[in-house]
Amino acid sequence: MSDASVGLTTRQADEGSALSALVRAVEARANDASVNRLIEACVAAGELRDEHGTLVPPGDGPYRIKRPDLSPSQLLQLGVLVDRIRGLDLPVVPHWVAGGRVFTLQLHKAIDLREVAGRSTALAQWVHEQCLESLAEFCEHDALLRTVLTEAECAPVLGFPVSDRHLIAVAKLEGLLRTDVEVPAPMPGGRATLFCDPKPANFLLTGVGDERPKRIDLDLMTYTCPVSLQVILALFSHPVQLPGTGSLDDRFAEAREEAAAHSLDLGALPGESDTMLVYHLIRNFTSSYAVHGTEAGTKAQALAPLLACALEQIPAIAATEPARRIRRLIEQKRQGRAR
Repeated sequence: MSDASVGLTTRQADEGSALSALVRAVEARANDASVNRLIEACVAAGELRDEHGTLVPPGDGPYRIKRPDLSPSQLLQLGVLVDRIRGLDLPVVPHWVAGGRVFTLQLHKAIDLREVAGRSTALAQWVHEQCLESLAEFCEHDALLRTVLTEAECAPVLGFPVSDRHLIAVAKLEGLLRTDVEVPAPMPGGRATLFCDPKPANFLLTGVGDERPKRIDLDLMTYTCPVSLQVILALFSHPVQLPGTGSLDDRFAEAREEAAAHSLDLGALPGESDTMLVYHLIRNFTSSYAVHGTEAGTKAQALAPLLACALEQIPAIAATEPARRIRRLIEQKRQGRAR
């Protein structure tokens, strides 16, 4: 997918509008100051509006604009990466970086794969396959993309701070449960690649024929990340859809085995995916439990039994008492809402 074959003007604004001038500036790689002045003009003219931190044109506008939480050096890295990715045969929504923001083409009426996965067990399995296939494709291009960064004289890519996040999450869990939680630290000793973040929320599907889902949100590619964690994100991101039709324990065990197999295939060490799974579940459970609101409460309630399964099933942990307290904590919260 090259620059010649797709542009921001796929859905062009009126030629005399501020939005049209912004489109042309981004395509021409204008400097950041010029792009930001044009963004301000579009907002002032009502041609861009803020939707949850993302600027979008009213109606059938051509693209979405967001400001990622990245340093200047990471923005430079992301710009180099997305320019090269547009020239690769990857199903990715075209991205541009300009004015400290990320521009992506809109896919109108598209849905993300979380919605698809919830429709049936067969579709959930298909979603997992799409996420894992995308991860494998990005892994195949990893060496090329790293070379592009080196040739552009970018700063070294940062490692995703898994260990630091793990320590914070475990401390939060111990505070919630009022007991020690002995879990092994994440073990990122195997292969690590640029972080493509292949969770279902990062894929859009237009529903046209047999077209593959398209990737969005490539911001985390400015980090390296163990492939084992990326497999876990593909298979265990909320809302988690476990395979099979048996008990929760059996289905969780099957999903663990699948994660381990895919992780090993991509270069992880034996046992690495289990440590990443525990990290992922603890972090997401504690972060959602601490937030008020229906959506966060639903997420915490859904992740709690999975975290309890992980604490009980993974041989290196066998934390039966913390698992029991997690179930009791969620039951108490559920009863409190029912009163």
